[in-house]
Amino acid sequence: MDREHHLYLLLGSNIDAEHNLASALALLGERMDIDAVSSIWQSDAVGSDGPAYLNIALSTRTIDDPASIKERLFRPIEAKLGRIRTEDKNADRTIDIDAIVLDGEVIDPQLWECAHIAVPMAEIGLSITADPYGSLDLRAKSLQMRTNITRRDDLFVLLGGKIMDTPKERLDYGTAAPDAVSAFIKLEGYVIKSGLDRELLELIKMRASQINGCAYCLDMHTKDARARGESEQRIYGLSAWREAPYYTKAERAVLAWTEAVTQISDHKVTDELYDEMRRHFTEKQVV
Repeated sequence: MDREHHLYLLLGSNIDAEHNLASALALLGERMDIDAVSSIWQSDAVGSDGPAYLNIALSTRTIDDPASIKERLFRPIEAKLGRIRTEDKNADRTIDIDAIVLDGEVIDPQLWECAHIAVPMAEIGLSITADPYGSLDLRAKSLQMRTNITRRDDLFVLLGGKIMDTPKERLDYGTAAPDAVSAFIKLEGYVIKSGLDRELLELIKMRASQINGCAYCLDMHTKDARARGESEQRIYGLSAWREAPYYTKAERAVLAWTEAVTQISDHKVTDELYDEMRRHFTEKQVV
């Protein structure tokens, strides 16, 4: 039986980038199993005055020979999408497909030096460490702080996010049911005045949105959290908060409570959870 290999790939483009990234992703998907796709990240061109680049990271599996996959698969896709190779390594390009990590081994050391590689790789959960950088998560955060790199949430649909498409508005909720809208607004206002930190409220909303599978809600609440100074590391690690070291005891209590009351049919709203909540929050805040 052919051995399956795990490859982390980086796709980049600064010529008709939106179209070429989407096309390359589709073509790769015909030949490889794609387990995870990062957000689209925009960064300045390196070594030239060309247009900004868009990059995405992929976690993939393949039984193709990794020694020849570049020539057998990546280069033909690049050529199909109009890639012209020149002696100028910084020339603008329609598409670049680079293998960064193969079966847990870093094969492109630029991973540790370039935000446009490290940030999307960390986003899809690549977990590795290296001296003197430490973990990739920490290195990506450090590079992001000193690099002009932006996550392009507006391009979510390119990655197959069709659930972000919205149909033509059928109802004006405020006109059809003003009392319901008013009650909803009052509830949000009450929550804001409850004494809970706004940053903590955003964590609660994000975790509930993850459980409910609401992409629209996640998009909204992660933006609000970032606007309030929440770190990328804590946002990315939220679904694994039990194993992550960067949440406080109060945050852990409220995240456990959020999961229990969001999944109420599982009957896991225990006395122990409630007692832990009351150690950190008033009755009003629990409500």
